[in-house]
Amino acid sequence: MHLPRSLLFWAVLLGHLTNDIFMSMGPVMLAFVGTHFLGASAAAIGLAISLRELIGALAQPLFGALTDRTGGRLLAALGVAWTALSMSGALVAALSANGLLTLFFYCSAALGSAAFHPVGTLYAATAQHSRAARNSSLFFLFGQIGLGTGPAIAGILLAALTLTVENRVRLQPFIADNLIALLSLSLAALPAVLLMASCIPSQRAVATMRTAERAASETRRVFTAKLFGTFMLFLSVLLLRSLSHIGVVNFVPILFERRGWSVEQYGFVTSLYWIASAFSGVLLGSLADRYDRRRMIALSLWLGAPLLFLLPIAEGLVAPLTALAAGAALGAGFPLTVVMAQSLLPNAKGFAAGLSLGLIFGAGAIGNALIGFLADGIEGSAFSGIGIQATFQVVAFAALLAGVLALTLPKQLSGRAAQVPQPVAQAAD
Repeated sequence: MHLPRSLLFWAVLLGHLTNDIFMSMGPVMLAFVGTHFLGASAAAIGLAISLRELIGALAQPLFGALTDRTGGRLLAALGVAWTALSMSGALVAALSANGLLTLFFYCSAALGSAAFHPVGTLYAATAQHSRAARNSSLFFLFGQIGLGTGPAIAGILLAALTLTVENRVRLQPFIADNLIALLSLSLAALPAVLLMASCIPSQRAVATMRTAERAASETRRVFTAKLFGTFMLFLSVLLLRSLSHIGVVNFVPILFERRGWSVEQYGFVTSLYWIASAFSGVLLGSLADRYDRRRMIALSLWLGAPLLFLLPIAEGLVAPLTALAAGAALGAGFPLTVVMAQSLLPNAKGFAAGLSLGLIFGAGAIGNALIGFLADGIEGSAFSGIGIQATFQVVAFAALLAGVLALTLPKQLSGRAAQVPQPVAQAAD
């Protein structure tokens, strides 16, 4: 496998790893603290997760547009630093049993993550134009390794910081007097922040590259009714895929918490789900560069739907194995949706990345709220919910439908048409 030699490419990959380690600690932290410190329901936790993801979803297109204008050096470096500091603050607030402060820091991390992602996606995809899907998959591989590592780290950390006395969870005595020291966890982001600050092009360099790109590119694409129809169909696939992947994964900790698993155990299962999707995404991305992106997305969804249906009823060793397989299948198509969005808007790839990521996480945020309400019902209403296990099985059908719609996308999104490298891609090498 021929990989880019650009330090810039590896800098944004390290940034993605770091950013997503901190971001993915959140759901395990909320499941644990919500159960043992705050008494929060699945619906309340789902709303908190939804709020954070909606903030990120709304901000990412704006940061994407800024990336196209500035190159994103400060956006990426300061974004990752903000994510790390915010999540460290959320951990301190959570262990202090301060719900409002936890929510504030937890949600503010979304702004840092939203600032970083369009920048990282842009430079990863343009590192080698003919390998856009594969290199984007590598970018998301590092992010999903972070997403897979974060829950396990959170589980181990929370277990080490707490103890059980008379069946009630309490802070370790020496931790209660030194909670503020946990803010030093954010220093782990420093290597990625410094590397991106030194490697990402300056605004002046980006302006020069954009001028050369416009001179070499084809006529700008007119936004016709046909293109609008293509976008709406693509949006339907993206939303349903996000519901069955991003929406579900945040409830994996709650599913196993309610089945009596320990925080270390369901943190490990959640990590398996994310890590599996990371490696399968690289495989699917490599195949999509050679074959049809639409068919690869459909295949991943059709393989994942039955596994998602079986996950809530899997027992013993079968449960983590099912989570591994479901994550591998459902998460594999994630990078391809971003590459497809960039092919729809080739003259604004930063904005396209921010828009698609915003829509992905926005759909996941709405999905979190829907899944929470479907599982536990709506307080004060006649609907008491169908339970978390049945909810997972209902969402599995959304994955099947998304696979069907993916095959109806137009051929222009297949990725099989020959394309000419552009100056920005060459500059990233």
